[in-house]
Amino acid sequence: MSWIQALCETYDNYFGGEPLSDTHPLVPVGFLERQMDICIKILPDGKFSSASVLEDRSKYPVPSSPAAEGRTGSSAIPYPLCEELRYVAGDLTQYSQTDQLTYFTAYYEQFCTWCEVPDAPPELLTLKAYLERKTVVSDLVKCKLLYLDDNKKIRKKWGDRRTKPVFFTLKKPAEKCIVDFAILCGNVFVPLREIESVKKSWQKFLFTTLPGKQLCYSSGQQEPAIYNHAKIEGNAKLISAKDDKRDFQFKGRFTSSEQAYSVSYQASSKAHNTLRWLRDSQGFRKYGSTFIAWSTTARQIIAPQDEVDDGWGAEDKDDEKRYPKTEQAYGRKIASAMAGFKAAPEYQKGSKIIMLGMEAATPGRMSISFYQEIDGSEYLERLNLWYTRCLWRLPRWGRPDNKLSEYITTPNLEELGEAVFGVSAIRTANSDMRTEKSVTKQVRAFNIEMLSCIVNGRPVPDVFSRSAFRRSCRPESFTNKSGKWQRADWLKCLAVTCAMERSTNEKEEYEVSLNSNESDKSYLFGRLMAVADCVEIKAMDKSDSQHRQTNAIRYFSAVQQRPAVTWAVVEARLQPYLTKLRSTNYEKEFRALLDEIIGKFKPGDMMNPDALTPRFLEGYHCQRYEVLNPKK
Repeated sequence: MSWIQALCETYDNYFGGEPLSDTHPLVPVGFLERQMDICIKILPDGKFSSASVLEDRSKYPVPSSPAAEGRTGSSAIPYPLCEELRYVAGDLTQYSQTDQLTYFTAYYEQFCTWCEVPDAPPELLTLKAYLERKTVVSDLVKCKLLYLDDNKKIRKKWGDRRTKPVFFTLKKPAEKCIVDFAILCGNVFVPLREIESVKKSWQKFLFTTLPGKQLCYSSGQQEPAIYNHAKIEGNAKLISAKDDKRDFQFKGRFTSSEQAYSVSYQASSKAHNTLRWLRDSQGFRKYGSTFIAWSTTARQIIAPQDEVDDGWGAEDKDDEKRYPKTEQAYGRKIASAMAGFKAAPEYQKGSKIIMLGMEAATPGRMSISFYQEIDGSEYLERLNLWYTRCLWRLPRWGRPDNKLSEYITTPNLEELGEAVFGVSAIRTANSDMRTEKSVTKQVRAFNIEMLSCIVNGRPVPDVFSRSAFRRSCRPESFTNKSGKWQRADWLKCLAVTCAMERSTNEKEEYEVSLNSNESDKSYLFGRLMAVADCVEIKAMDKSDSQHRQTNAIRYFSAVQQRPAVTWAVVEARLQPYLTKLRSTNYEKEFRALLDEIIGKFKPGDMMNPDALTPRFLEGYHCQRYEVLNPKK
């Protein structure tokens, strides 16, 4: 029950603390957000005025009940105020091919009971007078919002697109359209759901209808309990149970379902409303799962999946600071951001940060796949550790001048996934709307594992970094649908792999800039391959450099596995390109650089047949950047 307690605490802090400037406010207990389709305007005497289709597809808080929130199938359990047309229209049956009277009867009886409470708002009595007329559908037909066919039934389709009425753009049956009611107050029509007296009247009435008190397993108090809880996503519920009234149902050590769990309506409503609010305002939804990180202070926080480039230093107009080229500049950017965050109350020692992951096990069941609580100050320290440990010079489009540029940053989850599984696998997972494919499930599990690593201060797991290393060592596999080699995709994968290796190797410090004094065998072979690659790039036509593989690229995998033998082949094939550059200064520079790198090898290392470590990629990437971006 800890997740319910955390959500209830967040709810209490939201309404009990200072008002937050929130464009999407938290819905109070007894209310639920719904999307309205039709607005019916009523005069103070209960007569129809006009109606219109609501083209604004926003959701609004409306009165709700636990029974309505938990309804399934075709059961006639109405919401108290804003409901589907089949519930509010007493004359729908005569315009429909099926009997819809059951729905109206259930809605009208519940509404009349609400109107009978002492001090019922006059606006409710006005709506009751209109509902008694049973003319909702006929009024909508008269004002040409609904149309009838030749059999005097509601028309379901409209043939000519050019003359199609606005109602047919809703793309749902007329009886399923949700109706909003507005009453004329002075000179303005005001929706009933917005009138303060109506809101308070509903909350007061709702608590008089709840069942007897029982022990709430969340609050520990004797409160009215419910067992039909609200849905979270579609028809999926986090708290659900089958009906135990059937005979011979196994209950374990319990004699009734109430003994297994009991949650009060207030705790359930607070938790579900807060969870939906957090999901919509701060949630990270991908591959069929939802991940939320929040503070119980109800203030928005940095989420583990947030990119450093999004908003961090956005107020700084200096591109050198926003898009750092050196590791020191990036460190200053992170330190500056963290210093600002530390002053916020949600990151103080003693505050609580919650991480919760959800996914739908079946269409009707939602499960919690990840849950963790952490102190606010410790959470910030672990984020700082991740951003300062997992970083590299990455190519990004559109920053800062809508061009492909390289600057030091931390890879996001999608870039990490592309390095581990491949670009095509991530695209397949992104397009899998039903989230049923095996690759989607793998990427989903990867995201949860990576988020767990970030918030727990752990490096990238070896299984992921090894997979990315193997892919980076096979540059020839990076082709598009037409079979053209994609250098940019490979270089990005290689850079992300270096960032992952940097986060994994705590003892061995990976430097983003070139270390010309490094004598590690793998690092030096990477430098040699970068020089060989750049020699061919300088010698060939620039238009071919992105799609044509150099000899260094063709032998990249072989050099990683058998460096001593394969490098001799690459060096021999490099000579014609060096000769081609003889007319420029490049030949002398490249030959001198090759000799300098070879001179760095320890005795016997160059002929050592052992396979190269991931530092091979680090040496290649650093040397390539140094050659193509010489210091002025």
